Amino acid sequence: MSEVARREGVSQTSIANWRDQFLTGGTDAVVAGGPARPTSVEQRLAAENEQLAAALGEAHMELRLWRKGGALYPASTNSPRSGRRST
Repeated sequence: MSEVARREGVSQTSIANWRDQFLTGGTDAVVAGGPARPTSVEQRLAAENEQLAAALGEAHMELRLWRKGGALYPASTNSPRSGRRST
């Protein structure tokens, strides 16, 4: 604790108080069972997370198809495919 206090420029007492507040808050939250339902911010973030996961999945599938030569979009005529040799 003394190393952290020195590095952050605060007293050991402050760090001990912050630690105790953190632990008390966590214990209180567990005892209370947390919120009954997600907050509006949590709901918005969950929806955004679902959208991002879906977009990532689509991009991953497009990349896999492209790598297998079944690209959804035709190859550009002005830039050859790199790393591919004709057999």
